[in-house]
Amino acid sequence: MDPEERVRRREERRRQREEADRAEAEEEERRKRQEERQRHTEDVAETNGPTENGHSNGAEDEEAERKRLAEEEKTRKRNAIIEKQRLEDEERAKSGEGQKPKKKLGGLMGKVSKGRKKEILQMIIKKARGDLQLEEQEAAAERAKYVNDNVKEKSVDSMSKAQLQQLCEALHEQLRVAEGEKFDIEIKVKRRDLQISNLKIKANETRGKFAMPTLKSTKK
Repeated sequence: MDPEERVRRREERRRQREEADRAEAEEEERRKRQEERQRHTEDVAETNGPTENGHSNGAEDEEAERKRLAEEEKTRKRNAIIEKQRLEDEERAKSGEGQKPKKKLGGLMGKVSKGRKKEILQMIIKKARGDLQLEEQEAAAERAKYVNDNVKEKSVDSMSKAQLQQLCEALHEQLRVAEGEKFDIEIKVKRRDLQISNLKIKANETRGKFAMPTLKSTKK
C-alpha cells in the first residue's frame, strides 16, 4: 500500500472516531439535561399541585424544550460539517506539502538560444544514427558468427547419389526445425507485445490518463 494512502486512511479512521465520540458526548449531555428538566418539572408539579394552569405551563415548556432540542440538533450537525471540512482541508494541505513540485522539461532549454538548440538537436540525431549503425553492425557480426559455427562447408563432388539424398534430407530437417523455432519465437513476441500494450492501458487507467490511439487518415 502506498504510504500516502496509509496516512490518509489513518487520518480518516481518527476523524471518524472523533466524530463518534463527539456525537456520543452530545447525546449524553442532552439526555442529562432532559432528565434534569423532567425532574424540575416533577418538582414544580408536586409543589403547585395538579392545576389547569400547571398543565398549560407544562405543555408550553415541552413545546419550548422540543424547539430548543431541534435547534441544538441543527447546530450540532452544522458544527460537524464544518469540522469535517476543516479536517479535509488540513489533510489536503499535508498531502500537497508532501508532494514535490515537478520540474518542467523545457525549463533549461528555455534559457538556451535557438542556434544552440539546433546544434544540440543535430548532435542528438547524429548520436542516434551512430547507435543505429553500431547495432546493425553488431547484429550482422553475430549473424555471421552463428552461420560460421552452425553451417559447415561440405564437398559434394565425391558423394554418391545416396549420400546426396541423405544430405538433402538432413538439410531439410534442419530447415524444418529452424522454421518451427522461428514461428514459435514470432508467436511469443506477438503475445508479449500484446501483454505490454494491455499493461500500458491498465497503467494509464490507474493514473486516470487515456492514451489517444493513432488515427488513420481516410479519403473522402
